[in-house]
Amino acid sequence: MTDWGALGDETVELLRRYLQIDTTNPPGDEIAGARFLADVLTREGIESETIEAAPGRASLRARLRGDGSLGGIVLHHHIDVVYADPRYWTVDPFGGVIRDGYLYGRGAIDMKSTGILHLGAVLALKRARVPLKRDLVFLATADEEAGSQFGAQFIADRRPDWLAGSEYGISEIGLIQTHAGLRAPLASIVISEKTGLPLTLTA
Repeated sequence: MTDWGALGDETVELLRRYLQIDTTNPPGDEIAGARFLADVLTREGIESETIEAAPGRASLRARLRGDGSLGGIVLHHHIDVVYADPRYWTVDPFGGVIRDGYLYGRGAIDMKSTGILHLGAVLALKRARVPLKRDLVFLATADEEAGSQFGAQFIADRRPDWLAGSEYGISEIGLIQTHAGLRAPLASIVISEKTGLPLTLTA
């Protein structure tokens, strides 16, 4: 039986620690974030691999094996974050501060939180020994905030084996909204972005 409360507390603490790692891009230095993730995975007996597209520009992959009857699912997030000017913050942007029930830090939304939720799911499945039909690939990449040359693009070009056998990917831009103006929770799932949209505007 999974203790969901304990898992939730653990996940919040993992996110606090992840937010304390400054992976501002540029310069990135995602290797520090990749090492943190690798340490967590190693403690759980999950093997991972880290690769550097350039010095310090690291991405990480781990895989929970399924029985192969269905294609794999990639749980993907990026390690890097955009610049945070501390003059405009009421807390240290790399402090992982919890205040009034909220966790603050650069990357708390975009997108270290998603990565830690993915990691929490991987840990829960491994601990519960859930038999999987699909491989579950945990993927953390560098350089999303500046074009992905040293991250996702590098993996696609140089390490396609990291994604071999995968059928689906779950990454950024998906949410469930709940507020008084809605009759029911509203789930938003983005299946594509940055594609052409021809329009004719008459004014």
